[in-house]
Amino acid sequence: MKITRTSVADRVAEQLRMRIIKGELLPGEKIVEEEFCNEMEISRTPLREAFRVLQVEGFLSYKPRCGVTVSSYSIEDVEELWDLRSVLESTAAARVANNRQSDIIKNLACLSSGNPFIQEYDSVSFSKNDTRFHTTIANGCGNRWMETEIVSLWQKAAMPRRVLLYDIESAKQSCAEHELIVQRIKDGDCEGAWKAMDSHIKNSLERIKEKFDRSHLQ
Repeated sequence: MKITRTSVADRVAEQLRMRIIKGELLPGEKIVEEEFCNEMEISRTPLREAFRVLQVEGFLSYKPRCGVTVSSYSIEDVEELWDLRSVLESTAAARVANNRQSDIIKNLACLSSGNPFIQEYDSVSFSKNDTRFHTTIANGCGNRWMETEIVSLWQKAAMPRRVLLYDIESAKQSCAEHELIVQRIKDGDCEGAWKAMDSHIKNSLERIKEKFDRSHLQ
């Protein structure tokens, strides 16, 4: 299969995205084009296309005379992101409870019950599973505009969430909260689903604030 320029850019964007999430590239770190082109054995064109994608997602920032750097987040940035997540995702959870689509509920139950990444903690796999749980709710809310906004917010939230990735206790708490959300959805309890998601997101914010270290996000 022919590899197009676009597919190369997508692959480069994914590699850079994961390196940022894993903390291999730190907030404020400058991305030197020549170094990355040599390392990845690519030309500047797909690298710059990947930069544009990651700037839209919030992973990278561009400043004149400074070039491209890994984005930095303040606690105020995180609070504003989580406030918006709470509004949209709580409403999405209530809509899923109202819709009660069997396939969505089945997927959510699989993603929430007995998360296999907790036993022998795998932070990257847990993060992916966590993302799938929330995007599945977005997908099942029946509002494509809401779904698009939630997915976009999750991309922007990836870096702040990184401070929790290596904390197994936070992961366990998150899994328990996911199970409650799913139970409320199964029951068709719209208000309960809304409250469970709102509480989950607010608890997540508090866990981030407890661990917030400006050397991680700024």
